[in-house]
Amino acid sequence: LAGNNTFDLPARDQDGGSGDALDDLGGEEEGLRLDGSKAPAPLQLQLPALGGKGRGRGAGAATLATATSGAGAAAGPTSIEALKASVAQALEGISTLIDTEYTNQVGRAAKAGEERIRSLAASHYEQVNNNLTASRDAMQQARDHHMSVKAHIKSIRDEGAALAADNREIQGALAALQADVDNRLAGIRKKFKL
Repeated sequence: LAGNNTFDLPARDQDGGSGDALDDLGGEEEGLRLDGSKAPAPLQLQLPALGGKGRGRGAGAATLATATSGAGAAAGPTSIEALKASVAQALEGISTLIDTEYTNQVGRAAKAGEERIRSLAASHYEQVNNNLTASRDAMQQARDHHMSVKAHIKSIRDEGAALAADNREIQGALAALQADVDNRLAGIRKKFKL
């Protein structure tokens, strides 16, 4: 509706007229509605003197008029500017509704995405925390095992040292016994002059 108010309507010549752009909406039969049903007060759309090119049209302002079959009188004209303003207001309302719905959808999507990210982050954090706990437990078990091995090695070394001391004591006892035996044999040989 913005800009030029020139309209090119298709020709409608149902009653054999001169080929005006729009004769009537009911054809030759009186009392018809737009859907073809009977009506006591048919609606007629008249666009006299539409400006611009076309068959049988002159310059002028387009008007909308309604008429009743009884009175035959037309209502006052409604200007194109008022129609344009009404349509513009309707379009603005539709645009506002679309923007509001789009904003709501974006907000819901963002909220759902944020909740999903938080859920994934919490799950990931819990998994990482569990892995860290398991790693700490494994490291503690490794430390405990290492300390146990070290203690076992120390115990073996202590036992080895004790065995070495016992071995030295045994060797000393054997040496003393051997010396005593040698002395006894020497005394016997000397006594019996062997």
